[in-house]
Amino acid sequence: MTDIHSGEVSRFEPVPDHEVENIGIYSGRVDGHINITAPKPVEIDFVAPTWDSVLASAKVGIAGPMRATWKKWKDCTACSLHGGRQQVVLGSGNPSTPKYLLWGEGPGEEEDQNGGPFIGRTGQLLSSMLNEVGINRVTDCYLGNAVCCRPAKNRTPEREELLACRPRLQEQMGVLLSRGTVRVVVLIGKPAFVTFMKGKELQRDGFNVGSVPIGRNLGWVEQELLPKGWPRVYTVYHPSYIARLGHNPAEMAAWKADWEAIRYWADEGILLDPRK
Repeated sequence: MTDIHSGEVSRFEPVPDHEVENIGIYSGRVDGHINITAPKPVEIDFVAPTWDSVLASAKVGIAGPMRATWKKWKDCTACSLHGGRQQVVLGSGNPSTPKYLLWGEGPGEEEDQNGGPFIGRTGQLLSSMLNEVGINRVTDCYLGNAVCCRPAKNRTPEREELLACRPRLQEQMGVLLSRGTVRVVVLIGKPAFVTFMKGKELQRDGFNVGSVPIGRNLGWVEQELLPKGWPRVYTVYHPSYIARLGHNPAEMAAWKADWEAIRYWADEGILLDPRK
């Protein structure tokens, strides 16, 4: 995969799942006022909690490459994160015909226990938003993370960890993009943005992942910065950051507008940029 790098994206720190309370979803205006409601209950069926189930859902032509990826990385010891994990969390969703590739930060406690990404409380918030804008998490998406082993106490992955996991992510991307169905790659939060767009900086000793502000780079990545033949790429805040903001109407509305723009491009082929 061609190295992708460019732009600069506010200091973001993940919020632990046990601190996420009273998460609201922006759902439009009622009588001229912004309406914030609790997320609609969404059953998180991420295809299954084990990689075997992802392989079981894979169609002919992709099951082999996906199985090879799992065999290669399931016992990875490329960085220090392997010492504290319960299991490698490679991904979940539809590996055969995804419209959206969603890449987050890294597994949390529940993800590490169950084997699928975005299944804790912040995953519930993400699922609720996807449901709100008409994106089916199970059939439309494939989800993964910048690192596939849980960082201790859900901290932000460090440079060496992102760098060690990058070849695995590149391999997965190659397999998934080969299907020709992906319309949008969504970078969810700082580590995903850094991994995709700061490849050269990651190679540099002393590079501080935390120094990269994400707020300036939300929205569509300029197409000329991407490898030839790639689908569109969009950067959004991580749901843990949105959860930290509680019921902030403006931020919830902006986050929803991001996901609506993503879905609109995938379904209608019309480019909206709410971040401009």
